[in-house]
Amino acid sequence: MENLENDYEQAQYLQSLLIAEATGRTADENDYQELRQYFLDKPDFKSLVPSWIRVNRNLAQFWQYIKFKFPTYAERRNFIWSEFMPLLEYLETGAKTPADQTVSEVLKRFNAESVQIIWTKALDRRQSDPQGAITAA
Repeated sequence: MENLENDYEQAQYLQSLLIAEATGRTADENDYQELRQYFLDKPDFKSLVPSWIRVNRNLAQFWQYIKFKFPTYAERRNFIWSEFMPLLEYLETGAKTPADQTVSEVLKRFNAESVQIIWTKALDRRQSDPQGAITAA
């Protein structure tokens, strides 16, 4: 794992470990547990990590989960790839945070008229209620 240069490469390696385990190849248990914990410990990443990684603390638990969920190697690979997509896209772009979409949707609801009304309230309160002016702004 020493040659992994960034979080994106570490996430790809974690994905590869899981694909190896799910398709009958050998995966490194220590690397899995270390990477699993690394991504779960980071608040920005935790919500993007597939939920089944949170509950499968080791590769034996993961194997019991995946072998009954999907009967073929192809289905297992596709499942793991799709589950890792949000994390890998986030790490690849680096520009967005999990809250970006929510904040953007809220801001779309604002229009020039509503912003002007709130701004006028803030200006009116500057002298009489400075804290209220700050809150309104």
